[in-house]
Amino acid sequence: MSKMNDKEKIEKALGLLNELIELAELKDEEYKSKAVSAGKGDRAVGESFDVFYLRMVRSILNGE
Repeated sequence: MSKMNDKEKIEKALGLLNELIELAELKDEEYKSKAVSAGKGDRAVGESFDVFYLRMVRSILNGE
């Protein structure tokens, strides 16, 4: 098995990161839905820290 170059490592990391972001977004939407159902709509605004920071890392890996 050959070693991955830096570009391949970043692509692999981005793929894994995208999966983590999808999971974090699902959990965030579930939390928001429960908050609204409980009459706490003010907690259903914006995105979670997890989603925010994972997207931030993705931007860094994309060179943005």
